[in-house]
Amino acid sequence: MIKKSLLFFILFFLFLFSFTKTGFCVEVDGTALVTNIIDGNTFDVYTEDTIRLADINTPELDEPGGQEAKDFLSDLIYMKPVYLDIDDYYQFDTTGTRIVCVVYTYYNSTHLLNVNKVLLNEGYAVIDNNDNEFDPNSWSLYVLNPTTSSPSPTPTISPAPTITPTPTSSPIISPSPTETPQPSTSPIDPLVLGLIIVIVILGSVILFLLFRKK
Repeated sequence: MIKKSLLFFILFFLFLFSFTKTGFCVEVDGTALVTNIIDGNTFDVYTEDTIRLADINTPELDEPGGQEAKDFLSDLIYMKPVYLDIDDYYQFDTTGTRIVCVVYTYYNSTHLLNVNKVLLNEGYAVIDNNDNEFDPNSWSLYVLNPTTSSPSPTPTISPAPTITPTPTSSPIISPSPTETPQPSTSPIDPLVLGLIIVIVILGSVILFLLFRKK
């Protein structure tokens, strides 16, 4: 009887752990419209700022696979709004001009697609883990969409955010008021998590007592 109660307790916490690690929430610092694809891991947005996909590397355009990677990225995000999770540590790469981001694009009304991850999965990029907040080994291909109110495959981003990077200052991000992508950076609110833990403990005790009586 004790084993059954203990098994229930362990399975629940394994589920809870996996739930928080598979993209329950995603940090979105702002949105921007993609206006130019430079190569397989770099692109420009409408503010003339340049975005560098974090922790991945694609071949240069004059190298085998370079043009294919660029074309794939273009098909994925060109002239579409993207959701930017900007590196909290440094914001920019070593050039001081390109904003380092994990980038998401609209997938459906409930999920966003991780652009960095899909390039890896499709073989157009390899992991190039740099000194920043991101861990490419923990990325999920799909994450919950923090802007679930948008029914269209192409979310409205007007007015668009302002991203103004300089080598000596942090980018200024103003999320679109029509989208307001401001999920918590913590997957589950601590109060909610605490309540869940209390409920599980009480449930485990009750199950233990019931099984013991039998």
